[in-house]
Amino acid sequence: MSGTPKDLIECYLRTGEYDPHFAAWPGSFLTRARQATAELKAALVAAIEARADGAADPSPLAGLDPVALTREKVAPMVRGLFPRREQAAVLGVLERAVVFLTPDTIAAVLREARRDGPVPPPPRDHRRA
Repeated sequence: MSGTPKDLIECYLRTGEYDPHFAAWPGSFLTRARQATAELKAALVAAIEARADGAADPSPLAGLDPVALTREKVAPMVRGLFPRREQAAVLGVLERAVVFLTPDTIAAVLREARRDGPVPPPPRDHRRA
């Protein structure tokens, strides 16, 4: 991949692909990686916020207990895949692993995402995804 940072950011938002060497950005590899990742995340957050503008209010989530819902949904799978002695530990991890994305929370979740590279781009229309 070659081009300017702006070109590569636009490509990332369209396709999800990015140069893992961040060659379009100046500086050492670590400097390039930090700067590129920050810029790619910022562009992704801006794109998501633009798409979320006017999105329906997720009022069905009000008062929902995400831990209980997650446990209810994944418990049958955990019971089928893991030995009884491991089930409680696996359920404990999974019940804290689910994040509900809403127009109010998605930007913070994306900004705080910890990975070796940028977070994946949004689906074409996240309201249907």
